[in-house]
Amino acid sequence: TGASSTSPILDFGATDYYNLIINDSAALNSDIFQAGSGITVANDLTVTDGTLDMNGQAIDVNGDVVITTAGAVTAGAATVNVAGDWSNSGSFAAGTSSVIFDGSANDHAINGTTTFNDLTVVEDNDSDNAVITLAAGTTQTVAGTLTLDGVDSNDRVVIVSSTTGVMTYINSTSGSYGTTDYLSITDNTLQENGVTKSPALSPANSVEGTAGTTSGWFPVISGTVYTDEGVTTMGSNRTVRLLINGVNSGFTDLTDGAGAYVIRGANIASGDILTVYLDGESEDGVTVTISDGGDSILDIYQNRLITRHETAGPITDTDLDTANNGDGDITS
Repeated sequence: TGASSTSPILDFGATDYYNLIINDSAALNSDIFQAGSGITVANDLTVTDGTLDMNGQAIDVNGDVVITTAGAVTAGAATVNVAGDWSNSGSFAAGTSSVIFDGSANDHAINGTTTFNDLTVVEDNDSDNAVITLAAGTTQTVAGTLTLDGVDSNDRVVIVSSTTGVMTYINSTSGSYGTTDYLSITDNTLQENGVTKSPALSPANSVEGTAGTTSGWFPVISGTVYTDEGVTTMGSNRTVRLLINGVNSGFTDLTDGAGAYVIRGANIASGDILTVYLDGESEDGVTVTISDGGDSILDIYQNRLITRHETAGPITDTDLDTANNGDGDITS
């Protein structure tokens, strides 16, 4: 009775446990269960009560990790591989650890709120996306490096909310990112220190799963369409189309009653040449800029070509040639 004690977790070979459950229900103390070497769990790791000290070891869980309200995990410098879901309603002290969600045809859910150190999701080249479902309304914090590594358009890392239309949040407190490639993001805001990331991350070869449902991931292109040089707005239901380096991005928006448009979800990198123009309308108007990879406010004036740059510039005739895909709404 009284003070807590530390007990070793035994190593039984290649696969140490089918299910590993830490459950110290003693009323007078809370014992610590410490890994002395690497641990492989064939199914689930559950910390119901007491403390699991991973002690900087390699922990391989081929099912779910569950930390209940009375449970605590101290990771230290551990590397934790998870093939299933992660549920945390207790305490996870990340230390300098790495948590890696395996990509071998497994989908994952992250429930509760956790502060990770390094967080990695990898997708195998198996023609099947790795879907990460975040509990609606929750924030997952990454104090170290965030890595989301898809392979190609058939092997994306997909991030969604458990409730469609309800936002989830990933908050980087370090601003450190590893590979972020071939992602599909829906209902998620990427933050840095609790504020929506700006400029946006703009991960390579990535898309919004549902248009207009993200913030901090992709630059926002917005502006107002005028019938003159910035005084009288054109009004509603004009189609504004975005080209990136002269290629149709597939992104458009209809102006609202105040002539405003907003285009979200396009993958834009610093140095890309952006063209926004009235597409298929009786009126014409074109704006071309060189992007710095961040948000841009690009107004359009009827019967005018506006050229500008968000970078140090300048914008050249060669850039304007790149911006023009030959659409009659641009060249007329």
